[in-house]
Amino acid sequence: MIHESCQYFKGLFEGADKTILTYQSWRPVFCDKVMVFIHGLGEHSGRYQQFINAFAHKSMAFYGYDQRGHGRSRGKRGHAPNLHILADDLGKFLKLVSIHENNRPLYLFGHSFGGLVCLQYLVDTSRRHEIVPQGVILSNPILKLALEVPEWKKKLAGICAKIWPSLTLHNEVNRSHLSHDPTVSQALDRDSLAHQKISAVLYVGMLQAIKNVQEKVSEIQAPLLFLLGGEDKIIDHRGGESLFKALSTPDRTLKIYPHFYHELIHEVGKEKVFEDMLEWVEKREKKAQAG
Repeated sequence: MIHESCQYFKGLFEGADKTILTYQSWRPVFCDKVMVFIHGLGEHSGRYQQFINAFAHKSMAFYGYDQRGHGRSRGKRGHAPNLHILADDLGKFLKLVSIHENNRPLYLFGHSFGGLVCLQYLVDTSRRHEIVPQGVILSNPILKLALEVPEWKKKLAGICAKIWPSLTLHNEVNRSHLSHDPTVSQALDRDSLAHQKISAVLYVGMLQAIKNVQEKVSEIQAPLLFLLGGEDKIIDHRGGESLFKALSTPDRTLKIYPHFYHELIHEVGKEKVFEDMLEWVEKREKKAQAG
């Protein structure tokens, strides 16, 4: 449900290779900052209403888009050539939002696979003249898998990435492990825009992106807030902790929720997550105003 204080809009934009992607915005009449969010693998931007509503009356506009191969955007379900093109899609969207919002302070939120895309973007940005967010929030970013991928599937993905890159397989995610709230997985099972697919080349590209981000972590300078679930059965939170420790930027914060699963913003007790995000954003705003 869209919060009554927001003006809702949906539109289209061109991705990195002119692939048509869909986006949505939820904008209060008066706003002084912007949050762009990027969803995880197999989901879409329409699943973030609770996140948006948590910031109601905080003078913040929200923009989210469906990544290629997801939601209402074009592309084979669960398929993209690599993470660089997904990061380029994000860069194009950030430019669009920045223009729409007259360069208001812009924050970025990435969940899971979307968090890895955010990190790839930040690494790529260090070598280009791209938009650098005022702050980046990462919710259980994919940096180390906790779920078990069968060895035969790993080998098949490696082979098919070269000879049949768009072949899609099940992503091995057990939806009951997303949240302790059973209605979350039940809603996804009924959601026609959600899927559980990943192509061979995207799986290989994801592993390459993890390595790339780890090797170039020192190039990331944007303020970062890491939000990790201690009982995440999909992503191993130790991967996030390891990258956090390797960061060279002094403006970084780590929050671990010991008993939370993967989707922190849909968890039982998610109010604490929203509270921590709000507090962090407000600190960034005060710091920017003082500077």
